[in-house]
Amino acid sequence: MSIKKPYVELVAFLENNSDAKVGSIIEEIKSMVEAKVKTSTLHYDEDGNLIAIYCYYHKQWELIFDVEYGAKANTKTGYNNMCKIGCNQWYKQQRDAKKSKEKLLADLMEGIVTTDDAKSTQEDIEHVRTSLVTDEMPQGFSSIEELEDFLNS
Repeated sequence: MSIKKPYVELVAFLENNSDAKVGSIIEEIKSMVEAKVKTSTLHYDEDGNLIAIYCYYHKQWELIFDVEYGAKANTKTGYNNMCKIGCNQWYKQQRDAKKSKEKLLADLMEGIVTTDDAKSTQEDIEHVRTSLVTDEMPQGFSSIEELEDFLNS
């Protein structure tokens, strides 16, 4: 029998506790199946005006009047979820990684690179593709509490 992915942990727990009474394990089961709280990536002032966005690229809170955000249709705010600097860097990293992978494949096919070298090179490409480039990183806040402290000061 195939078990749906969201239930695998629960089924394993129940199998391991098959002799237990329901009352003794119900709290653990509830904690396993409760809805996870989704944190917002937007911060508004008391008047409902958007003042900060959690930048997907930089992984920090950025004030929209200090950091430029591009427009994005079909979003609640009309803004992208990455600042322009982060967005440009993210796309550059994706483009460079794609070119590097194509070159690696060509080198592998021509025998310039061995399969063992190709694996480590591919890992290096992936590391560069997903790493955070901080050359032009805008000022931001690492937590919502830090952001609120700044706004309240």
